[in-house]
Amino acid sequence: MGSNGASEPGANRDVTRVEPRSDWRRGGVFGRLRIRPFLSAADRALALDALMVHPSASSLMRFAVLMCLSVVVAAVGLLQDSVAVVIGAMMIAPLMAPIMGVAASLVMGWGRRLLTGMAIIAVSVAVAVAIAWTIARFIPETSTGLPSEVLARTSPDVRDLLIALAAGTAGAYATVRRDVSGALPGVAVAVALVPPLACVGVLIGRGQPDLASGAELLFATNLFGIILAATAVFVLTGFVPADHFRTGRRRILSTLVVTAVPTLAVAVVLTTRFLGIVDHARQLRLATQVIAAWLGSGDDLNRMSLSGTTVQVNIIGKKAPPPLRTLTDNLSATLGHPTTADVRWTPVHDDTPPPTPPPLDKIYPLVQQWLSGQSLTLDGLTYNSTSLAVSASGDHPPRNADQLRALIKKTYPTIPPISLTWTHSTPKTTTITAATADASAAIARTTTDTWTAAHPGTTVLTVDQTDTTATVTLTGPTKPIIEDLRTQLRAALPQMTITIQWIPSSTLSRSTPTPTPTR
Repeated sequence: MGSNGASEPGANRDVTRVEPRSDWRRGGVFGRLRIRPFLSAADRALALDALMVHPSASSLMRFAVLMCLSVVVAAVGLLQDSVAVVIGAMMIAPLMAPIMGVAASLVMGWGRRLLTGMAIIAVSVAVAVAIAWTIARFIPETSTGLPSEVLARTSPDVRDLLIALAAGTAGAYATVRRDVSGALPGVAVAVALVPPLACVGVLIGRGQPDLASGAELLFATNLFGIILAATAVFVLTGFVPADHFRTGRRRILSTLVVTAVPTLAVAVVLTTRFLGIVDHARQLRLATQVIAAWLGSGDDLNRMSLSGTTVQVNIIGKKAPPPLRTLTDNLSATLGHPTTADVRWTPVHDDTPPPTPPPLDKIYPLVQQWLSGQSLTLDGLTYNSTSLAVSASGDHPPRNADQLRALIKKTYPTIPPISLTWTHSTPKTTTITAATADASAAIARTTTDTWTAAHPGTTVLTVDQTDTTATVTLTGPTKPIIEDLRTQLRAALPQMTITIQWIPSSTLSRSTPTPTPTR
């Protein structure tokens, strides 16, 4: 065999010879059942070539180039928070080969090759962290927080170990069985080795050593999981020659046990973390239910977090939340320990526009009828900012304005509150005071200006008023339909006669015609 098949002192020197099949048969019902599958010398030689158990200078150079490039891609992908770039780094990374080589050296008892493989891994780890640290130090930060791809690799638990064991098993099996070697790219993605190392360097470069320890634990999980799974697969698939397995079974079993020790240590740490995550999720779920019941149908829960014995609650709503003591008591009883609640309430205002009130000409008959039934006169009807202003006069005050509002709401439910003013007068009184005339003129002017604002091109020339008549003069290029203006003025000034005059603007520049009143 070539250089990769060279044996070491104390190891099997003929790793390519054919195993004696007769030594691995049982009698009885299982007489034809082989304990371990048979692996040919050619398959074993191909597997050894891929495991870097005896690397040449050229293979080491190729490994170094790919390793450095994969770290650069992984570090930049992590800083960019790009999943696709990080996956590309997984595909480039060659670190799986020396790790598998360490597993093969363990089961074969190749001490020197084991040290070589461990040295390659150790140097690769140091170089990867250094490259990622350099990139993180010299690439400026583009956000205030750490990318999610970095944070995702800082909190491993026992599920990551299960992935490492399964992916390591698949990788070792694909290495031994060349007919399924197409699964190796998927293995590289499933059990990432370079991204956690790049994450360590990035976090140290960003001044987050505590989070970097989580990424280190993830890499250790993948490393020990792959080695343990690969050693078991190499034994079970016949990678170890039959005579070597027969004479070194006790040593191989001891190797598996020794390999399992650090993996079990990592599993204990990861299981503890996982149980903590499960308990934290359970408490979050219970706390959410308690807070939802405490809020009822009022405010909305915007965000909630749990840290130790403190629950921070952010709520948004129109009204203040219920008493805080009730919440803390319920949380303490549900979670089983004294709990402090930090509630932050953000009030919101109802931005829904108020409903549009009905037009004045629609409610004018109802108001006039209601006042006429009381022998009162309607002097004015208009909307202000908050209410419907009704002006009445007579020898006695009108009834309560709420009665008038209830009457109008039967037909128009969106009627605003009513502001009712009353001027004392006798039925024979026909004199209009100066104050009343000024108020009527202002109402006429305001109503006309509001109407012309909705009719571009129409301009108010004059608004004149006598004791019993309000005269409005309009001009413009085209005569509009003025009946709606007449209706609005009659509703606002029911005691007056309304006259609207129209003068075409084209005639103003030539002559001043005598306005023609329209009634």
